[in-house]
Amino acid sequence: MKTLSNTSIAAVFAVGLTLLIALMLMVPYFGDLETQTTDKMLLLRYQLHKKYSPLRPDPHLVLAAIDQRSLDDMGRWPLPRADHGIFLTLLASESPRAVGWDIMFTEQERAATSAQAPASTSDAPPATANPAPASTSDTPPATANPAPAPSPSPTPETPAAPVSPLPPSTNAAPAPTSTAPSTGSSASISAPGLVAFGADDVAAPPPATPAPPSSNNPPTAPSPNINPSEPAPASTSPAQPTTSVPPATTTAPPPVSPSSPDSSASGAPVQPPANASSDSSLVPDDQQLVEGAALFPNMITGAEQSPDEQPPLDPAAILPTKALPNITGDVSKVFSSPYALLPFPALRKVSYFAFVNQEEGNNGGVHNTDPLVACVAGKFYASFDLQVLMQYWGVDPDKVVVNLGHDVTISRPDGTQVSIPIDEQGRILINYRSRLEDFQEESYNQMIKGLLAKTNGQQSEERNHLPPIKDNIVIIGATASGIDQGPMPLDLGSAEPLVLTHLNALSNILQGDYLKTVRWWIWMPVYALFLFGTGSLMLRVGIAPMIPMGLVALLIVAGAGFAMLYFGNLILPVAMPEIGILLLAGAVPTKRFFGEEREKLRVKRAMRAHLSDKVMNKILADPDGAKLGGTKEVITIMFCDIRGFTAYCDNRDSQEVLTVVNEYFEAMTEVVFKYDGTVDKYIGDCIMAFWNAPDPQPDHAQRAVCCAMEMRYALANFKVKRAGLDTELFECGIGIHTGEALVGNMGSRHKVSYTAMGSTVNLGARLESLTKKLNERILISHETFVQLTGDFPITDRGEAMVPGFANPIHVYGIGAEQDLSSALKIGVKLAQKQDYTAEEVTKPIWAPAPLPEDADPNP
Repeated sequence: MKTLSNTSIAAVFAVGLTLLIALMLMVPYFGDLETQTTDKMLLLRYQLHKKYSPLRPDPHLVLAAIDQRSLDDMGRWPLPRADHGIFLTLLASESPRAVGWDIMFTEQERAATSAQAPASTSDAPPATANPAPASTSDTPPATANPAPAPSPSPTPETPAAPVSPLPPSTNAAPAPTSTAPSTGSSASISAPGLVAFGADDVAAPPPATPAPPSSNNPPTAPSPNINPSEPAPASTSPAQPTTSVPPATTTAPPPVSPSSPDSSASGAPVQPPANASSDSSLVPDDQQLVEGAALFPNMITGAEQSPDEQPPLDPAAILPTKALPNITGDVSKVFSSPYALLPFPALRKVSYFAFVNQEEGNNGGVHNTDPLVACVAGKFYASFDLQVLMQYWGVDPDKVVVNLGHDVTISRPDGTQVSIPIDEQGRILINYRSRLEDFQEESYNQMIKGLLAKTNGQQSEERNHLPPIKDNIVIIGATASGIDQGPMPLDLGSAEPLVLTHLNALSNILQGDYLKTVRWWIWMPVYALFLFGTGSLMLRVGIAPMIPMGLVALLIVAGAGFAMLYFGNLILPVAMPEIGILLLAGAVPTKRFFGEEREKLRVKRAMRAHLSDKVMNKILADPDGAKLGGTKEVITIMFCDIRGFTAYCDNRDSQEVLTVVNEYFEAMTEVVFKYDGTVDKYIGDCIMAFWNAPDPQPDHAQRAVCCAMEMRYALANFKVKRAGLDTELFECGIGIHTGEALVGNMGSRHKVSYTAMGSTVNLGARLESLTKKLNERILISHETFVQLTGDFPITDRGEAMVPGFANPIHVYGIGAEQDLSSALKIGVKLAQKQDYTAEEVTKPIWAPAPLPEDADPNP
């Protein structure tokens, strides 16, 4: 029954704690704690892989990093858009399959009038860009104050975090011949780039679909002035910012066409592509950026959702970008906004845009997820990562199926399908495998120098360090300190460039390396079974083994969670299940404590009539010792029987007899307990008691004889108290024997009694019967006599035949005589006194027998 009880309790603990942990995971605070634990395991996994088995990100990803070195070389942040145009023109010769800008160009620059800042004047005041709206988009800072320059400073891409202004570029590059030079030298005011979907726009020009440069008539690279000693061409405005490419030689070699990097060219200026003809509304910087973008059929620029109201825009004006038509699931959970910040119109016509919004995680802002879809004015569009993949694989939006809460399925032109797991909000759980240094990364300015050297047939260190670009994905993002950064799992406690989230997400998708969360209906039953097994073991051991068992359980849970992440990319809850183990480790000892206390009380009630408190407390200290069965022990057994009890009961009411007998048993039992004896049972009017079990007592014979003598005195006191009520009181005879007997809990599974069995017990009972024949009140055997010490009134009665035994037994009488008539007289006298006290009645008439040194005089 006890085993069944422990099993039931373990099951209740297991189910209750499992449900509690599941509810705790629904609370944001505990959910964040679980996410932080996962982040630490991701970091540990990365460190182990880095040390023992390095994992490389997908080789088709190339990062052009606008780092601190690029800012130092090129002069300031934001970089001039003309530099971006030159970069794109040079990059086109390498034929990347997709180019993604993790930067937003939402505002079109406008030329200032010459009256504001003539070209001949000296330093102009710094330009102030309009601040970007608050969002999670990873864009460059909104307020960048470039250093004064003799030329107008354009207002470039929308930023995300302010940085210190850097010195401007010292070199200048000529503007394209098809672009009108800008006039004026002061900062221009930017037009807003915030647009809305779903309404008509006035006189919107038809969009032009970007196309790759024709192989028959490829565009040639612009001829930047790489020789500082040469003046700029007369037709070039001094206000045109360019890349800061230092000259390789004193005289620059003539540039060549990007389409034929190893051939010679005359250095003729580049003509804009057919679909990016010169726009008189654009300043040269914007025009050069647009012309560079038009060289790529699969270029993606950044956009951002925004709640700010702006004039609506006709949906046709967003082409070539299209909405995603195939969306299933609960669309209300996807982050949506009524408006969006898009690239300025001329750039939007020659490139695709995608949303770079990134949600900050609740656990300290750590970026654990990346959205693949964005909802604007009720329509769904691809995020930056998804748009880059669509352009890389050449997939139209109608070939993309978004099943919220399940996956994004992309049907590639070659017939294969890619399934990307997402949550209900359309986000991918990023499986962080790589830091910035693990990717194919090259500084933006160094890449420009390398591409320029390769285009012009020069050898340089920058050219030697160019990563492979052909048919790959080139991502341009800011990595300089203080620009577009946030915390990530692989660098907890520090801010890292947010472009890393895109790189890791793209690498996950390209390699099919996804993180997945173990569903609750899988881990909860397994966890409940683990708690049940742990709890069952704890309930069956002592308190001390529970501590190492709890530690082992904690290690098993943590080890299982990390092993599933390391080998299977599966996220299993760890922090909350660990708390469940701690709660179990606290609940089991608590149950054991209160359960054992209740058990002790039950045992006390059952054994109080058999044992003294001293012996009983010793047994309760080890409850498992009181089990069914027995052991052989040398004990001293005593039988105390009432003489003349049958005659006493005649003509008396049974209730009155029961009252008298109970009082007699109470007085005699107190004496037995005084000497730490065990009352085995009450056999009619006989008391059976023994010593040396269950508690060992070396002087057990001495205790039994002293107890017998004091029982005679207690009987005399009992007679005195009853003298005023009874004129006829009974006597008692006591037999004591020492020998080996079987002692323990005996009986059936329904009723168990702690008792003694064997010939020793039988002989003790026969000695009590022999007291009548020998006219003795107390008889002891020779085995008891030899163990006595001290001065006892002993009379040798020789040998006597005992019924049931073949051989005579040597017996001894113990003197404890009473003058019954005197007792009766005293009792009558006390009963007739009107002013007697209780102390006078209960005070012993004779001195008690000598006590052992460790006997309790006040049981």
